[in-house]
Amino acid sequence: MEFRIPRIMINTIDIKRKRFDGLFQCGNPNSKEVVFMMGSCRGVPHLNFLNAAHNGRFKIYYIDPHDYHWDAANNLVDLHAAIDRAAQDTRITDAFKSATIFIHEHYGNYGCFNTDRTAPGNIYDHGMAAPLDICLPNFHGKFILFQEIVTQEILASQNPEPVKGFSPEMMDFIVGIGRKSIHDFKEMCALTSFPEFAGYFEANMRRHRMFFSNNHVSHHFTIPLFRLMNEKFLGLPVDQAFYDRLYQTPDLYASHGVVPLTKYDVEAHGWEWDEPLQELKL
Repeated sequence: MEFRIPRIMINTIDIKRKRFDGLFQCGNPNSKEVVFMMGSCRGVPHLNFLNAAHNGRFKIYYIDPHDYHWDAANNLVDLHAAIDRAAQDTRITDAFKSATIFIHEHYGNYGCFNTDRTAPGNIYDHGMAAPLDICLPNFHGKFILFQEIVTQEILASQNPEPVKGFSPEMMDFIVGIGRKSIHDFKEMCALTSFPEFAGYFEANMRRHRMFFSNNHVSHHFTIPLFRLMNEKFLGLPVDQAFYDRLYQTPDLYASHGVVPLTKYDVEAHGWEWDEPLQELKL
């Protein structure tokens, strides 16, 4: 199958804007095979990859429940009231009911978007009954890199005095936060449709930068995960050249919010990433 690199990738702003028309949609509008995707910014690369690979097979919907924090003028609103209104919107509930494939991160505090089946009024109670239900590992709040941890600790301490260095105890504390985040992510993979991704993450995280920050992942994370999803569940007829070309598409989160790599990170975790070391800002 011929694959052309899109000139413009779908991004989070596109999805947020379309929420006010019901929900974001792409793909073949006449298809009876409907993919309902629900996730954060971390799910958007998978939306782009699927949209490039399905060759007109799917109608695709995407919702980010976090977007319900804001109205059309970007003012903060009552999240739960906004989600309660969404639960009454037949454009959304009809999309739930039409899904033949459900690809999602796990949600437990978002009303009708909850995938926690024990939560009252969850998405399954509102008609989601897709024969294929795929839960993605969610890399969120995983503080691993020194600069991000140090910045958070300084803000949390509210200490007006500049930090001039690290005690051995502080070093151990920061390294411990990073190691716990790695451990927690691998443990969480076991609760998704991709328990084997924990092993992939462990085997590759030192050679490749798989994350830019505590909640933004890179192509080295999303492309192997999409490939695994296709091989296990979707069965789209794409070849190695397709995946090679995906690495040439824009990495959505590589241009902003990238936490720098420092010598402390290399010493603590053994990263071998192909990028220059930067000074830690205290």
